[in-house]
Amino acid sequence: MSEYVFESPDGGKTVYRRKVGSAERELYIADRGPRLVSWGEWTEIMKTAQEHPALMEAIDKLIVIYNLCKDKE
Repeated sequence: MSEYVFESPDGGKTVYRRKVGSAERELYIADRGPRLVSWGEWTEIMKTAQEHPALMEAIDKLIVIYNLCKDKE
């Protein structure tokens, strides 16, 4: 179970997080404009993440943000 709740008031451009049970939230990600990643680059990122826990954690956060955006549609 995650210790944080992630919320986005604008479909994923800005993401806030707060600890479960708390009303106080913090800015987690702010929109910095588009960044496109090629399929080859994404594949290499995923391979590298298998050996680097910090990168895998960042990918997990990306998946949370993706699901927040998808839920808004």
